[in-house]
Amino acid sequence: FFFQSFPPWPFVVMLALGLDGGRLMMVDSMTGDVKWQVQAHSVSTDSSPTLTTKPPLPGENSTRSWTRIAVSPSFVATVGLSDAFWKLWDAASGELRLVSAAHDGTAGCSCEVDDMGQRVLQEGCPVVAHTRGLTALALSPGGERLASGGWDPDLILWNAHTGAAERSLQGDFTAGEAWSLSFSKDGERLACGTSRGSIRVWDSTTGAMLLTLSAAHNHFVAYLNFSPTENRMLASGGGDGEVRVWDVVSGEKLRSIAGRGIAAFSPDGATILTATSAAANDVQLVDAESGELRVNLSGHTAHVFSASFSVDGSKLASG
Repeated sequence: FFFQSFPPWPFVVMLALGLDGGRLMMVDSMTGDVKWQVQAHSVSTDSSPTLTTKPPLPGENSTRSWTRIAVSPSFVATVGLSDAFWKLWDAASGELRLVSAAHDGTAGCSCEVDDMGQRVLQEGCPVVAHTRGLTALALSPGGERLASGGWDPDLILWNAHTGAAERSLQGDFTAGEAWSLSFSKDGERLACGTSRGSIRVWDSTTGAMLLTLSAAHNHFVAYLNFSPTENRMLASGGGDGEVRVWDVVSGEKLRSIAGRGIAAFSPDGATILTATSAAANDVQLVDAESGELRVNLSGHTAHVFSASFSVDGSKLASG
């Protein structure tokens, strides 16, 4: 599953969980009480390569139907297996607020999808939207904008309040390449990690590409997270068993940390949360500046695929 913590209400730390079976759940992390739960997305049985989302991480069941999430203080965005659209939910009530447009050739617009799942825009089609399953999703820190990418070669920036597509970002992508997305603290930069191990960074306002790291990792980039205190510091977690910290202005790699997949900053930016190799199944807290191990947390008996700090940094959840 996928989860993140945030404070939609004063003094209450909530945990949003995207679960197997297309479910979305909001939990009070202090008491464990379920505040609300919805069937966010349907369970797909279609195994077509034009619809399936990105391949599973090592040890993950490829037949699962999971819900990927992104959060802000007011909203939770979700995408399910094979969906070419995202949904936006009210974090306090669980009410569905928006469903994005998606091209399927039948929605009343004059556009079609060919046999390979690629969008064919016909004259007069006014809608910018995805044509194939989404694999990456991010909300800006303030919740005003949403970014999505997937099995078509487009990254799209959306207005999270209206659902309108603002722009499509170009990056010489191939289908299915976008694996992870993250906005900087000020929302001005958007980073994308790819299945080929590269990282690209755009100006989210103008759409200009600011940086390309062609060989950031030797494998897929599963996780990206900007520092919550530094707009230019980005942590990436790859399938090559390393977490790397980058200066996205200069392109310099600041440090490498042994860790599998997960790369999450603490709220004060001083600590990076990651997972150990598949054999250990531990969670580690690492000093963001020095790369030195601070704490090793044992207890899991299988792979750790997701983890998050609480808003005040005093707690973390992993699974």
